[in-house]
Amino acid sequence: MDLGRPQRGVHEDTTSLIKAHRSEVGEYEPSLTSQYVDEAGEDGDPYGHTRAKAQPLERKSTLTVAPGLIPLRRLSSAPSKEVGESSTTSFKFERHIPRAMANTLGPLFVLAYFLLVIYEYLLRPAVQGVILSRAINANVVFFFWVILSIFILDWAKSAIAGFEAAALMKPRLAPSSAIHLSWHLERNWGSIGGWYKAALYSFNYWSGKIGRKSNAHWDGPGLLWCYLALSSLLFFIAVPLLGLTMNLADGVRLSSENVVILGPNQNTFDDRTNLEVADLARNTWRQGLSTSPVYPTVFYAAENGSQSFSDSYFDDLIQEIYIADNTSMPSPNRNVTYFSGPRVATRAHGNAWGLLSSISCAPANIYTGLDLVKVTSKSNWSAPGISSDTFNNLPLLFINSSWYFDSTPLAIYFKDSSFGIDFEYLVAISDSDFDVDNDPGNPEYDDTSKQPIHGAFEIAIWQAQVPGFDSNPTLEAMAKSPFVESSNGSLGYGVRCEGSSSTGFANLDAMKRTFSDFTKAPSQLAAKAEAASNNNSPLIEFPGIMSINWLVFTALTKIIPGLAITPPSCVPNGISPSFDPTCNLFYSANLATGGIPYLANITKDGFTGPILRQSVITPARMTLAAYKIFGQTAAAMMAQGPGNWTTDALKGVVPATDLVAGPIPWQLVLALLVAWVLVTAVPQLWTFAEKRWSATLDAFELFRFGAEYRDAVQRFESNEAPENKVLRQLPGMVGDLESTKRRGFIGLSWQPADAEKEYMNNRAEARK
Repeated sequence: MDLGRPQRGVHEDTTSLIKAHRSEVGEYEPSLTSQYVDEAGEDGDPYGHTRAKAQPLERKSTLTVAPGLIPLRRLSSAPSKEVGESSTTSFKFERHIPRAMANTLGPLFVLAYFLLVIYEYLLRPAVQGVILSRAINANVVFFFWVILSIFILDWAKSAIAGFEAAALMKPRLAPSSAIHLSWHLERNWGSIGGWYKAALYSFNYWSGKIGRKSNAHWDGPGLLWCYLALSSLLFFIAVPLLGLTMNLADGVRLSSENVVILGPNQNTFDDRTNLEVADLARNTWRQGLSTSPVYPTVFYAAENGSQSFSDSYFDDLIQEIYIADNTSMPSPNRNVTYFSGPRVATRAHGNAWGLLSSISCAPANIYTGLDLVKVTSKSNWSAPGISSDTFNNLPLLFINSSWYFDSTPLAIYFKDSSFGIDFEYLVAISDSDFDVDNDPGNPEYDDTSKQPIHGAFEIAIWQAQVPGFDSNPTLEAMAKSPFVESSNGSLGYGVRCEGSSSTGFANLDAMKRTFSDFTKAPSQLAAKAEAASNNNSPLIEFPGIMSINWLVFTALTKIIPGLAITPPSCVPNGISPSFDPTCNLFYSANLATGGIPYLANITKDGFTGPILRQSVITPARMTLAAYKIFGQTAAAMMAQGPGNWTTDALKGVVPATDLVAGPIPWQLVLALLVAWVLVTAVPQLWTFAEKRWSATLDAFELFRFGAEYRDAVQRFESNEAPENKVLRQLPGMVGDLESTKRRGFIGLSWQPADAEKEYMNNRAEARK
């Protein structure tokens, strides 16, 4: 036998047996089922037809199976009932408590989640990039919503569908007719297509009303549909917007690991020369950058409650002072106090040894506002150790064809006419605790009894137009300043700074950029530095850091008080030329405050052509330059050290991820969610524990409902429900079609269903 090919004889025998079986038992006629219709007198339904009961078909004979064949009934693995065998079952209404709890608590859970995001993250943002302590990792919170939002809209539709099923049984909530119930097909109240269809129908309806068309009849969605649509629409809008209220952002969090320190400490602070520190300060100052240490090191502000300060705290304050001076506005507080800790590899928190400084600078009238420099005219002045008489009657230490320079340990005089401006200036310094006769190697911060170290710093400068250049509008405007005096064709003004400084320990807050609990502690000159001082090393190499006021003076003049007097130079030692014509207060202060040389035409001594010219520097800019050099000097004093050391008192930070506010304001989304919760969860309480006929209204239930109204279905005129006017005559409520019977039958009915009654799946059984 060929098993791969069906045997013709067997197939024909099987077919004949099936035909014989059908002829014996008869076929179940579908037409009989259509005879089940409602009786108007019982239910109040509009179709009052009598029911012709279909008689169950009797099995007339037993199917005879040919030898070698499997009976047809055994081809199916599922058990089946004999033809005519009753499959009627009864049921009672159930309370769908788990679904009701999900419907009620689900919206509250979503709202609670968003409140967590708001209060834990959006209302507690990172402070200066440092993330606060969080109860839950930001990645978990963010990606939880990303995953949840994928299916939460379908969940919300399914959840509220439970309320829909309960509401369809209530006469006050159910649709008034089947044509209104048809809007509930496929849960159109929860889809964009359903909303669009309802909006379009409403537009056409009201257009018909306005046009007074006689056929304008409301066959649109009912109040229940509108409620369900409102709940879905609110959540449909809130879900994507909620995701836009937050973003992941990189930040840092406080760590318990020791930070790597690159700057000096209490023992290594004096292991450097003053010229080394001053050169670093001057070079940074001349670059015109923000007055801040090398990031992530910062200047710390004094603690002021919960106020936090930016990384550029010092520069922000002096820029405010500059704007006030430049616009003649009332000056803010000119005193700037800041703590400079050691240079670190990452942001630091904890206790550190450093320099506490306070500086205040202001423009001054050149005749009446200065104390160290006495000026009565451009040619009549005096400063500590130097005067105009000395300058006029004695030869200078250094003379060049275009510039003049003289100095003492406490003052410097400089004159030049380079860069298109004829300028001369005096710089003087006074330090109440400094003894000029001290040995060079003696540091000034090694004795806390003399701290804080107070001192004053003054600048007097004259500027004039060089013949041959075009008139300078800045000079003309500067003449109107109350600080400016005119003498011998030049305009002069002064700047006075007063400062103090101490060394010690302070607690540093990496979040707020503040310091607190400052305690004075002296520097301790290391043994190797003392040995170097005793080995007849060159004077210029002696360690021991002097006060910040002296270092500022050295940065501007390259003069170490009491040690050496050399021409100013801004190039490294040993590099030609030894004199740098740009290394003076006028040119450097211009660079520090944004003054850039430019080409200007000059006509002089038969020459006409462009020449490099520098800007006139105003009192406001010179004051800003003075603030900046003090700041850069403080940073330089704590920048250089042995490097790569740690202390248990100073900790660092580590990278972390945080949730930050997104482009959509959270207040808008919170309002949407609260409205959604009120609209969705509160009505759920009304039907929370009620029994109902089904968990939700699904397609099979609608199929069963429609099967009871065959005549109405046969009168349909369109495949669009609202266009079948016959549906207006059918009930839209899910009720009891056999309300007068002991056992009921669920369908579209004008009669409400009794929740305690027994109901049948077969209407014929219910009528018995």
